[in-house]
Amino acid sequence: VQLTNEGLGGDGLPTEIVLVSGDGQSGPAGSPLAAPLVVRVTDAASAALGGVTVHWSLLSGSGALSATSTVTDASGLAQITFSPGSGGSVVKAYIDSYVFRYVYFTSLTGVVP
Repeated sequence: VQLTNEGLGGDGLPTEIVLVSGDGQSGPAGSPLAAPLVVRVTDAASAALGGVTVHWSLLSGSGALSATSTVTDASGLAQITFSPGSGGSVVKAYIDSYVFRYVYFTSLTGVVP
């Protein structure tokens, strides 16, 4: 089997992860936030990469992630839902590649009624 990068617009290796949406939300503690946490994975030429595993972890605060890893779609997007505990939380999304890349979702706040 020969693998090629033809049609990818770049080298086909995941080198960048960027935060797309979902940062800076607040909502009721213990309930999913209104919008998912979304990232995009691209190669060195900024071409979107599908089929890349994105890992998710809770760095600080409390809450529940809908998954600890997801796979990017054809547009290079991966997402999870997050249900914050009370107070602020920070969620990290990262890819493992020859270059370690990550982003942080901050200001995710659970409000106790």
